[in-house]
Amino acid sequence: MVRKEEEQGGKVPPEARRFEIDLLVSSSGDIAFHFNPRMYEGSLVRNSWLGGTWGWEERNVDFNPFQEGQYFEIMMCCGKQKFEVFVNGKHMCDYVHRVKPFTLIDKLEIIGDVQLFYVIF
Repeated sequence: MVRKEEEQGGKVPPEARRFEIDLLVSSSGDIAFHFNPRMYEGSLVRNSWLGGTWGWEERNVDFNPFQEGQYFEIMMCCGKQKFEVFVNGKHMCDYVHRVKPFTLIDKLEIIGDVQLFYVIF
């Protein structure tokens, strides 16, 4: 099913290199979940910035819809043990919580080469 542009969450603009979606703990400055599509590499990096240090990167995905000119809709579901990430209705990846308790996560930051139509947090 093809959805209309205004029903999509965002679009990767022409010549985009990367963008990131960060879920943060504002009291510490920690990034609990760093979701970083890198179009110039064709990769999708996930990580956490805790106590001033990056953790180990996770990059494995079965598909990567973040291509120049493509529309997308991302849904990040937060469970007790992990985040589950769905893109365009399809499960993309899981990310086990590295910040505990995960209820400390209270801030959303989105930066980089991306055009957004709507965000719900």
